[in-house]
Amino acid sequence: MVAYTLGALDVGNLQLTLQLAPRLESMGFTRYWVSEHHASGNNATPLLTVALLGGLTNTIRVGTAGVLLRYTSPVAVAQSFRTFQWLFDGRADMGVARGMAGPEPLTAALLDGRSPEYSIELHDKRVELAQQLVCDRVPDSNPLSQCPIEPALHPDLGPPQVWFMSTSASSAVVAARLGARYSYHHYYGRDGAEAVKRYVGEFKPSPELSQPDWNVCIDAFIGEDESTARASRPEPPQSGRSFEYFAGSPPQFEEYVEKISEQYQTRNIILSTLWRRYELETQVASFERAMAIVRRLSLK
Repeated sequence: MVAYTLGALDVGNLQLTLQLAPRLESMGFTRYWVSEHHASGNNATPLLTVALLGGLTNTIRVGTAGVLLRYTSPVAVAQSFRTFQWLFDGRADMGVARGMAGPEPLTAALLDGRSPEYSIELHDKRVELAQQLVCDRVPDSNPLSQCPIEPALHPDLGPPQVWFMSTSASSAVVAARLGARYSYHHYYGRDGAEAVKRYVGEFKPSPELSQPDWNVCIDAFIGEDESTARASRPEPPQSGRSFEYFAGSPPQFEEYVEKISEQYQTRNIILSTLWRRYELETQVASFERAMAIVRRLSLK
């Protein structure tokens, strides 16, 4: 029987992040990811945050979901995660994403004179290069093959795990072609089942990964009962888009997890923390209820 695993995605609660990650580690969470957003109240420096989280934890995997490669050099990303892999005993998850940072003036400033044009094709090339660099697989035809990336890969730990963060099937196809791991963010997307189906069906093994490996990220708040949960987790602003999030009781969450697991054909779940205004203990209580539920489901 395959057990459920539970991870967390932190989208920017900087006041609580450093306290929350060690608490989730003690509960049995498998990974703690931080995303990159440059809007007010969000985390604009995920690499720095990962460095801090790795030093505060011992067993939980730490990483990004994900670094926005339109703004950051693949070489810099590879160097950072090589360092994390050494420092944190092989617990580094290098998650990359294609999203934008925020308001146009800020985006222009982050690009620092570079073209704002960033096609899917260009992103795919930058992701592939980042994977090649971090895994020591740069082709001889690329001049970077003559420029060793420091630090060198740890002889016993190997490279960090490479994850594609996505809300569309296009990234699933690239992740499959490159033999990388794939994470679908259900909160933002609607074609997740099709994306996972394409990822699994088109997956090509790589030196680092012989079989498909994927998870699904959901936004969920579990209260003592439904009314308390819905009062605690307000509906997010729509802004012309439709988002899916869960707010309910433990029995309702159990049904929801089973439905999501069936839809995405995975028992690897990531919980997104999108409620930035809540106190630490409020979030911890929700995570504790979630962990108790997935442990019970694992015994079924």
